[in-house]
Amino acid sequence: MATKWKGRTFGFIIALLLFTFGLTNIGLLLDRGHEYLFKTYFDTDQFAAEIESFIHELGKYEIYHGEDVEDDWIKEKELSELYDLKKVFKFYLRDINTNEVYTNLYSSNESFIDSEFTKPDMKYVQEYSRLDGTELVVNNFQNEIDGDPKLLEGRIGVLVSAPEDSSVIANYQQYPQQQMAFYYYIMGGVVTLFFGLLLMKKLSPYPSLTRLQRYYQKVPIDIGLSLLIFLTMYENIIIGIISRLYLSEGFPVDAYFFNFILAAILTFLVLIQLALMYRRIMDVENLKVDMKKSILFRLYFALKEAFLLRSIGTQVLIFFAVLFSFIPISAIAGTEPELVIIYLLLTILIFIIVIKQAGSFNRILKYTSELAKGNLEPDLAISGKSSIAKLAENINHLKHGVKTSKKEQAKSERLKTELITNVSHDLRTPLTSIITYTELLKSKELGEEEREAYIGIIDRKSKRLKVLIDDLFEASKIASGNIELVKKQVDMVQLLEQALGEYDEQMNQSSLQFRISTPKEPVYAHVDGQKIWRVFDNLIGNILKYALENTRVYISIESTNEHVMIIFKNVSKYELGKHTDELFERFKRGDQSRHTEGSGLGLAISKSIVDLHEGSMDIGVDGDLFKVIIELKRLF
Repeated sequence: MATKWKGRTFGFIIALLLFTFGLTNIGLLLDRGHEYLFKTYFDTDQFAAEIESFIHELGKYEIYHGEDVEDDWIKEKELSELYDLKKVFKFYLRDINTNEVYTNLYSSNESFIDSEFTKPDMKYVQEYSRLDGTELVVNNFQNEIDGDPKLLEGRIGVLVSAPEDSSVIANYQQYPQQQMAFYYYIMGGVVTLFFGLLLMKKLSPYPSLTRLQRYYQKVPIDIGLSLLIFLTMYENIIIGIISRLYLSEGFPVDAYFFNFILAAILTFLVLIQLALMYRRIMDVENLKVDMKKSILFRLYFALKEAFLLRSIGTQVLIFFAVLFSFIPISAIAGTEPELVIIYLLLTILIFIIVIKQAGSFNRILKYTSELAKGNLEPDLAISGKSSIAKLAENINHLKHGVKTSKKEQAKSERLKTELITNVSHDLRTPLTSIITYTELLKSKELGEEEREAYIGIIDRKSKRLKVLIDDLFEASKIASGNIELVKKQVDMVQLLEQALGEYDEQMNQSSLQFRISTPKEPVYAHVDGQKIWRVFDNLIGNILKYALENTRVYISIESTNEHVMIIFKNVSKYELGKHTDELFERFKRGDQSRHTEGSGLGLAISKSIVDLHEGSMDIGVDGDLFKVIIELKRLF
């Protein structure tokens, strides 16, 4: 197994080297292809540099005569080089403005000139003409700013039969061999690239990258992409170096071998990264998570949070702008002493602002630490309109909210305790009576008259218990939202009269004086008539139970353009106390001693029904005057 693994690894290394060799040759194609593909030596950058150098030397010593060249050794050397170049380059140039001629031909006769530039060994001729805008511009090398350039017309040619000791002729003669070598390199590169790719695909470690993928997954995706791009660019640089070494003189083996091994290592790293990144991108489910964990996304989110309040983001930018501006200011202050005072004043100002903001922040931090411990300190002092001042104001609001929440929590706990107590009391009382009188009915010595009385009590208490359980069940259904409204167009005046009609006999028997005030015309609302009737039934029943004897009861309907209001007013026989807002709570009754037979759920059920209709039900108490106002949307 180990031998097989070693053989596979060795094969992959060979494939990698072949693939890298192919890449370097493709790099050579991209780097030097413009010089060798379907070109001649005269199309190369090397020849362009040589002819430009010749024109420069020609301008220096033939056209401008080189009077200002003071170093005799340099002058002699350059004149010698120019002399050698003039054996290769034949030229005939004429000053367009002065008609002065510059040439190394033996005659200025036009036919002679034409014959010279059309010789078989004149392989290259460059023509310069003012007519087609290709005149030759030669600057005064001695004074390129003030000296006027000379505009020349004529021809420059290359005589390939010149002596071979000239670098131009040597390069010209070597070019075909270099071009052929270039083609061989490229063809060899394509073949090795192809076979290296096939062999790498066969021996690729791609399937065994799962373990490495787990570690790579922890690297932010944009960092991974940046590393991949960096390695690819560095690999291209090394391949570019190798491509320049291919055709360089002497072929430096050591440099080539070192750079080739480095290119192979970089190629391996790039391929591994490509495989890991491909897996990562193809994992669509985790790609969104990867993007959110990226450095760029975190930076974007941080900037977004920094500018959540623009004032803070702007202040941070201004602070850093001022901070970085100190660098050039301090540099200028070193040369301009009068700026030192301005520099010091700005430094002191920034220092004061930073210290002040830091102090405010520390004060807020200490204050919130005390709040977290439960110590409700006095309100934070607020000065100015800065973001820190706004933060202090918000913390004060939160503190007051915590106080209110604690009060509500204490109230909720108290109401919960009372609820359990009241439920237990209201359910146990009739149940105890039922059990007691049932036990009494078991006695054989009980007379018929007493038996019937006991049965009546049991019947009444059973019905009482049923009412309590039904009300509790309905309150639970409404509170959970498990109730369906069947809304229709209902005349609220008629519905109220029907509810009052149900209590007509009780109202006549009571000592209460009812004053009913309703509009003559119908007042419609889109409601569930049965549920709203239950509200009216509860309120009228409460009036008959809890209203003070021999007092007046006012029931009225009023309407506006948008709403209809049903108002109930009566004088309570029981002292309502201070917590009138708790009357909507379940099992909360105005009769604190609970002598009456109410369930304590009437108002809670009524309010829940009105809330379901998107209306409002409010209680008002003025002394012993008890008032309920129901407001619903009016339907036209």
